[in-house]
Amino acid sequence: MFTHVDTSARYVGSSLSIINRLNSYFGAVKGKISIEIAIRDAELCSFYLEIYLLPAELIQEDKLTIKNFVLALEQILILQINPEYNNLKVAGSSQGYIYPRDSKNRV
Repeated sequence: MFTHVDTSARYVGSSLSIINRLNSYFGAVKGKISIEIAIRDAELCSFYLEIYLLPAELIQEDKLTIKNFVLALEQILILQINPEYNNLKVAGSSQGYIYPRDSKNRV
C-alpha cells in the first residue's frame, strides 16, 4: 500500500512478484494508473510503502490458491480503506486501464 506522506491518500495493490509490480510503476513505459501519475508528479520520496508478506505455510500452496488469497486480501483492504488512488474498486481488475500504444503492438 502506497500512502502519500502529506495527504495520507492511499493506493492498495497486490502482486505475486513485488519486483515485477514495482518495475511496472517505475519502468520506461509510462502508464495511466493514478498512483503512477501521483508518484511522477509528487516524486517517490512523498510516499511510503507498506508491504504485507504472506505466511510461509501459504507460499507452499499452488499458485492459483496464492493468487486468490492475495486478491481477496487486496479486496478487503480496498473495501475497508477506500483508497483514494484506486479508481477501480475491484481487486485485480484492469477495466478502464489505458494501455500505452506500443503495448498493443507487442500482443
